[in-house]
Amino acid sequence: MTIKKRIAAMAAAFIMGAGAIGVMGTTEAQAIIRVPDAQCNGRTDLFTTYSTTGNTCWDQVGTAAVVLVKVASVTTGVKTGTYTLQGSPATSFTPGHGIGMTNYPTIVNITITKNNL
Repeated sequence: MTIKKRIAAMAAAFIMGAGAIGVMGTTEAQAIIRVPDAQCNGRTDLFTTYSTTGNTCWDQVGTAAVVLVKVASVTTGVKTGTYTLQGSPATSFTPGHGIGMTNYPTIVNITITKNNL
């Protein structure tokens, strides 16, 4: 392989690699945040889980893989998105709803797609 061809091959590999890095940066998933318990009480704008083991509140847009056991209910606050119960497909939610659970399931994923403020 001539020097010109080697340089051209290295330049093409560099350009392709830089393009892949750019694509990765634009497709990374954003994570939702768990609101500290002290800031959660009385808030009606957050996605909240109520469990026999403790309550959790979630904010922002994005996804979180979680293990929230023995969930009795959720309230959706002003959020739109999905939650996934262990062994089940994702369930969609819209703002302003309280959703009761049967058999105290485990939530394994929460995705908030929109803050409807």
